[in-house]
Amino acid sequence: MGTRGNTLAENFIMQTPILERLEKTRTQLKTWSSDAVTELQSRQKELTQKRDDVLRQGSEAWDTGIGTVFGAEALVLETARDLITRARDNFGERADFLKRGEEALTEALVALRAGHRATLPLEAFDSLTVKVIAAQLDGLDYHDLRTLRAYEAANKGRKTLLADLDKRIALAAPAPSAASPAQA
Repeated sequence: MGTRGNTLAENFIMQTPILERLEKTRTQLKTWSSDAVTELQSRQKELTQKRDDVLRQGSEAWDTGIGTVFGAEALVLETARDLITRARDNFGERADFLKRGEEALTEALVALRAGHRATLPLEAFDSLTVKVIAAQLDGLDYHDLRTLRAYEAANKGRKTLLADLDKRIALAAPAPSAASPAQA
């Protein structure tokens, strides 16, 4: 038994460095896997942020592009309306048909501008409070007020703002033109 006891002790002594090495390797693997998971989580967070930034930039670019298109369309309508107004001034009372064309273009312009926030007469309209908007309405013309009213009615529909816009539109409405002799 003595030999066998020595063999067990010798085996245990020989296995101790192996067990220590296994424990050290296990600890290193645990540390490495923990570090790898932390690094992957950090990378995932970074990529998620980059994705969100790209989506936001794409959305902003889309809005800018749409706003530019609407702005160009509005410019064309304004130019056509101005040309009709000049022609009507030259034709005088015989230009009733031009007045109807001018009114139709004005209605189209109001509808176009109310269709996208980038073409509204007040910047960042959607983010403004009713109180801030009301303070900025002074100085806007009849058509700008109608544009804001149409946009507000189609979007947030804030009743106090709509009522204020209705009052201002009524005050700013152009006076009806005198009836021509043919209409009298």
